[in-house]
Amino acid sequence: DHRETGFTMVEVLTVALIIAVITTFAFASYRKSRQRAIETQGIHALKELAVAMEAHYNDNGYYALSFSGLQPTYINPNYILSDSPIRERSIAFVQGFTCFWTVNPITPQRYSIRAKGIYKYNTRINDWLELRVTDRGVVEGRRYSNGVSAWRPL
Repeated sequence: DHRETGFTMVEVLTVALIIAVITTFAFASYRKSRQRAIETQGIHALKELAVAMEAHYNDNGYYALSFSGLQPTYINPNYILSDSPIRERSIAFVQGFTCFWTVNPITPQRYSIRAKGIYKYNTRINDWLELRVTDRGVVEGRRYSNGVSAWRPL
C-alpha cells in the first residue's frame, strides 16, 4: 500500500488564493491607516500654527505675515512650512501637505492658513484633503473625491 505524500494542485491554489485575498485587505487597510495618520498630523500642525499665531498676536498686536515671522520665537527655526519647497536639512512643519499662507497686511487681525494634501489611490483618481485654520482658531477640512465637499469643523 504505497501512497504519495504532498499537496494536490487544487490545495496549493486554494491556499494561494486565500493568501492573496488576505493580503489585498491588509494592504487596503494599511493605506487607509497611513492616510488617516497623515491627516491627523496635518490637523495637529495647523492647530499648533493657530496657537503660534495667537501668541504672536498677543505679543505684537498683529498676526505674523509669513511662517518665518513665527520663527524662532514661536516655531522651531529648523522647520519649513510644508513639503514644498524642501530646503536641505529642514523638516516640514505640516508633512504631507502643501500650504498656502494668507494674511492681509491691510487687515492684520485676520489670517487663513490652508494645507492641501493629495492622495493617489490608483492611477485614475486623485483624492485630496484640504485643511484650513483661520483667526477664529477652528481647524476645518473638506475632501475631494468625485466632487468637492463643504468645509466642516474637525
